[in-house]
Amino acid sequence: MLESNKLDLFFGEIYLSLIKSLEKASGGPFGAGIVIEGELISVGTNEVLRTLDVSRHAEIVALSKATEKVKSIQLPNAIILATHFPCLMCYQAIKIASIKQGYYIFDSIETNELFSFKRSSSFLADLDISSKTLDMDQSLSFSKYRSPRIEELFYNTFLNSWNTKFRNLLPQYYIC
Repeated sequence: MLESNKLDLFFGEIYLSLIKSLEKASGGPFGAGIVIEGELISVGTNEVLRTLDVSRHAEIVALSKATEKVKSIQLPNAIILATHFPCLMCYQAIKIASIKQGYYIFDSIETNELFSFKRSSSFLADLDISSKTLDMDQSLSFSKYRSPRIEELFYNTFLNSWNTKFRNLLPQYYIC
């Protein structure tokens, strides 16, 4: 478990990388990081538009950088930080890497509503998976993280930047 001051610091570093990525129009408003032994060892941002590879989500990029750095695909002592609750592809990749704990800022409903993404609300139900099932997953504990620093940085500054600047620069990034 990470202390809130460390989480604020690490999410702040993810925020800075995310803003740089959005300025380059690399992908959508998603960032992630991997922490091992109290150190942020990798940060990933969404690279879908830059690479034209639909699998280059922030969590996948962060995992790839971390596994390369530690020379192993297994990260059992790692903690993942994500700006948004992971999609099913990323969630499964996190589990394959043996990560047992994670924190996110925006839940799926907030991602849809605050970022104007038009995801199908029945997506999990279509796959016969409930959000309650994911919450009960004993092999991976994901917790929503909120603090005054996160409130200011992500819910105020980042959302304002996304809605007034970046969303208009990335019109092709709407998720249907």
